[in-house]
Amino acid sequence: MDAAVPEGWVQDSHTLYLHESGVRIERRVYRQKEGWVLVPVELERKVLEFTPNPEGLEQAFAAFAAETRKKGPTSTTEGYQAARSDESNDAATDAEEKDDEDDDGPE
Repeated sequence: MDAAVPEGWVQDSHTLYLHESGVRIERRVYRQKEGWVLVPVELERKVLEFTPNPEGLEQAFAAFAAETRKKGPTSTTEGYQAARSDESNDAATDAEEKDDEDDDGPE
């Protein structure tokens, strides 16, 4: 595949492209059809299917770019990074709660 990989994407293998946001485009069998699939990070979002050829891969990249533009100033990447930082904050909060529980014990 000699397709140009857009900025923000990494070609992991000849059938898998990963975006820094966690979105992926991969060539596989999905719902009994082989093709390129655009798999979003958000579980409530629909997986998009494309033809199993170079044009399908280009269409998948274009669909991702169009969706990112449609979202406006907040990009998929920013949403993903915000979710990651929330996870870090949750871990810190859990540790603080554990310390508080230890402090409240019998003296």
